[in-house]
Amino acid sequence: MQFMKMKLLAALAVGAAAMPAMAAPLFGVTYAGDFSPTAINNAGQVVGRIAGQTVLYSGSGLSVLGGSNMVVTGINDAATVVGYQTSPTGVRQAFIQSDGTLTNIGGASVEVGDLSINNAGQVAGSFGVGGDQRHGFVYQNGTLTDLNPGQPAPFEGSATAINNQGQIVGTAGEYSWTATPVIYANGTTTPLANSHPDGYQMYANGISDNGDILLQGRYGPSMVTESFVYSNGVLTNIGAFSGIDINKSSLVVGTDYLGGGTAQLWDNGTLYNLNSLIDPASGWYLQSAVGINDSNQIAAFGCRTTGALECGTLILSAQGVSAVPEPTTYAMMLGGLGMLGFMARRRRAARPAA
Repeated sequence: MQFMKMKLLAALAVGAAAMPAMAAPLFGVTYAGDFSPTAINNAGQVVGRIAGQTVLYSGSGLSVLGGSNMVVTGINDAATVVGYQTSPTGVRQAFIQSDGTLTNIGGASVEVGDLSINNAGQVAGSFGVGGDQRHGFVYQNGTLTDLNPGQPAPFEGSATAINNQGQIVGTAGEYSWTATPVIYANGTTTPLANSHPDGYQMYANGISDNGDILLQGRYGPSMVTESFVYSNGVLTNIGAFSGIDINKSSLVVGTDYLGGGTAQLWDNGTLYNLNSLIDPASGWYLQSAVGINDSNQIAAFGCRTTGALECGTLILSAQGVSAVPEPTTYAMMLGGLGMLGFMARRRRAARPAA
């Protein structure tokens, strides 16, 4: 955390003066603890890491999920988590953990990227298959299915995100820098038409339950990172930042890493510095955003300089909504969120079928 605190001081000097004026804060901020977040579910539970341990925040403190060799990258609404463990020889073994029981995912040695899990317990990820090949996979109930079978070497396939309809996004191609974004659905792999602009290396980062896909592209000699939303066959550039997660309302969160890092939110044509949407009197400065759930709660990392300097995981919720609500309050939450002007716009076009 000390390194992050040092980055904060530089970021404050650059970012605070550039933040736009705010009529009223749209998000309240809940401090979840001194850890770095990796994912959030629809119950507002957040997983992350601190001091060599993987932890889960559920509203009443932190519980330890595992030790220094464990990294959790995804969590579903039942608080089942997925991730990987690294062996002393550097091999990363994928796993799924539910109610304290950890199960290895077949022989899946995770090569790159994250593992994703949906509410049906399906896990999507990428694994090495020997030589210079990498394939995407989906795992459920003890069975691992290769999503890129029979591909001749060299081949680079990936499966980076899965939604609750079982649609999986990733990339497929001869080499990672020429691979094309694809969607895996109903046993079929379909390239996303018009999703690979000339000169870009394109990667799929997320897919919402409405079928919108979050892509990331890198361009030029300096590999500038830009984010895109792919909806109904149309690719939209949403800004020069690293988009990490997309929810069913097609809101995107991520990070602009220039100037020490600032958390970002994209909503239907407008990119917001999330620091402009919280109360500046709170003293928090949001450096990154790693996830957004379907209640529009955001998991972020930030630091506060009012009083003693502290950094950690923050949960951003609509004003008047608790960070980890009781299940009976979800309907009230969704109704209240509809009053937020920047969240009120919704895509009304028909979504592509799986």
